Amino acid sequence: MQIPKLAHFSLAGRATCEGGGLVVSGRRPGGVRAVRHERAKIARRGHQHGRAVVDGDSAYWLRCSAMSDVLRVGDFASREVVSVTPDDMLERAHVLLAEHQISAVLVVGRTGKAVGVISRRDLLELGRVMARVRNRPTALELPRQCCADVMSRPVLSVGPDDPVAEAARLMVERKVHRVFVLDPAGAPAGVFSTRDAMAAVRALRITTPISEVASAEVKTVPTTATLGDGMAALESGGVAGVFVLEDALPVGVFGQSEALMARDLAAQTPIEQVMEPSLVLLPGRTPLYRAAAFSMSTAARRIGVVDSHHHVHAIVSGMDFCTALAAGAPGPIRGVAAG
Repeated sequence: MQIPKLAHFSLAGRATCEGGGLVVSGRRPGGVRAVRHERAKIARRGHQHGRAVVDGDSAYWLRCSAMSDVLRVGDFASREVVSVTPDDMLERAHVLLAEHQISAVLVVGRTGKAVGVISRRDLLELGRVMARVRNRPTALELPRQCCADVMSRPVLSVGPDDPVAEAARLMVERKVHRVFVLDPAGAPAGVFSTRDAMAAVRALRITTPISEVASAEVKTVPTTATLGDGMAALESGGVAGVFVLEDALPVGVFGQSEALMARDLAAQTPIEQVMEPSLVLLPGRTPLYRAAAFSMSTAARRIGVVDSHHHVHAIVSGMDFCTALAAGAPGPIRGVAAG
């Protein structure tokens, strides 16, 4: 079997430590722009922690010595908030989740205030139940219901000036993959997700080895599994994704996003047809900041911790990055519940 090209084989570039900074060479989608933008936001707050050097090979050097209580949510949160109204159908929420490749949409009322959240997990759990009850051949079936009928509330939120460590701690304690940034009137102003937590870990250069934060429980399915098998693995394991293995080696990932994208396919569809082939597989000694950089430059949403034979023995998810980031959050969480 041909082993796929893996992140620790350099992702078409190279990664080395030099002068206290991380130098990454190779072309990465949006990588240089993201670093420039990240540095510019920090600089605007009066924290000039490092410098970025960009050359024709799309290499960058970002050196950041700030503590996590200095970096603020507004420095990293996405300004774009994808939303639906309480009266929108669940199908609309599904389309937006797939179109924007996000884990949740905000439900915004007529006054412009956030009133609830619809997540991928909400739709998956509901779709699985409906498919069973109606004995459908497809893996999922969404009912014709309004978002207001199934949305989660209250909305967990933070302010733009809150420390990133505090936002991460709120996400870990409430077991959510994002918190929304709301203005004083309760209107949406941004969203801070696990992806943004990765960016903060990278900026802070957190050097903790990924083996120290990884989960030892790895859920897997073989390439001979079906879409229905993958759905069952997600449901029974209470996880957001499973590795797809061939001859004990990882060849892809099947997660909530892939499950929703395949909702109209038969449950007997081979899982290999719907899995995500992008992989980030790294040795356990890899520092968190470097793992974050690798993950952010690919479509991969989780990292496999591998041994010398490329066998996955642990997994690092976005929530694990939040856990590491949350270590710098002293005192009680100040996040608020809206809606």
